[in-house]
Amino acid sequence: MAKQRTQAMTDVKSNTETMQCPSCSETIIAEAKECQFCGHDFAFLTPSVLGWVPVAEYAAATSKSEEEVMSAICDGHIDGELVCGEWLVLRDD
Repeated sequence: MAKQRTQAMTDVKSNTETMQCPSCSETIIAEAKECQFCGHDFAFLTPSVLGWVPVAEYAAATSKSEEEVMSAICDGHIDGELVCGEWLVLRDD
C-alpha cells in the first residue's frame, strides 16, 4: 500500500508545473502560496513581478508593433497568456 501511495505522489509531482522560489531557489509547485522550504510568502506576487508585461509594453520595449507581438504569440515564438481579459507576454530579459 505504501508503494502505491509513493507512486501516486510521484505521478502528481511529475504532472505538476513547478517554479523556483525567489528567496531560497528551491523548486516548488507553481501554485504554492508559501515556500515549503523557507516560508517565503507568494501572496504579493503579481504578473509583473513574475516577469509578465502587457503586450503594449513589450511591443514598445522591443520596437515591434502590437500586431507583430500578437502574431508571435499565436505562432508560439514568444510566451503569452490571457489574464483577466488582457494579453500578457513573458519578458525575456
